[in-house]
Amino acid sequence: MALYKMDKDLKGSFDGTPYMDSGIHENVEMDRVEYGKSDKGNEFIAFYFKDASGAQVSKTEWPVREPDYDKVDNEEDREKLKNMYESMVTNQMARIKHICVDSGYVENDKFVFEADTFEKFAKSIIDILNDSYKGKKVRIKVVYDRNNFTSLPSYTRYVWIEPMSISSEESKMRILSIDKMERTRPDREPVDSNPFDNSSTKSESTSTNKEDLPF
Repeated sequence: MALYKMDKDLKGSFDGTPYMDSGIHENVEMDRVEYGKSDKGNEFIAFYFKDASGAQVSKTEWPVREPDYDKVDNEEDREKLKNMYESMVTNQMARIKHICVDSGYVENDKFVFEADTFEKFAKSIIDILNDSYKGKKVRIKVVYDRNNFTSLPSYTRYVWIEPMSISSEESKMRILSIDKMERTRPDREPVDSNPFDNSSTKSESTSTNKEDLPF
């Protein structure tokens, strides 16, 4: 039987979904927000935005994993880990509040709740938002993340979403030096090789990214 059989029924798996480029985009609407689990069972809450042409961008938040304090020998280091963990949770809440409140979707005094699990946290956000974002246009900043995908920024000190009721002249949104506006190229271009050639020597690299935390 022939290995290659090209016929009229052969089709690709292209979904045709356009994605927003990096930059500041106006008159964008939040399309939906959802809580779910990845194929590997990891929980997430995701906010999806769409512009008038149908181009999309999303912001996904995953649970902040609590560190294993037993792996640390002394109480001082345990306290540092605890403070780091709580700071990451606080920053995550600040990012989500920026999306929900600073966008004009929800009033600040109505975005108040407590949750003891990520699932309850995510579902409380979805319940409070309800349909408040429907038909409301916002201005957003789109950047590249460290995996070279476009997304909304992760910092909490500068504006990256605001209602269109704020004029461009009054807007505090700016492209900053810390914003990654272009895809980065790998240090070395990939070399085509035979994956079944056992004679080739393969080296393993160890990540030393300062963002790789112990939890």
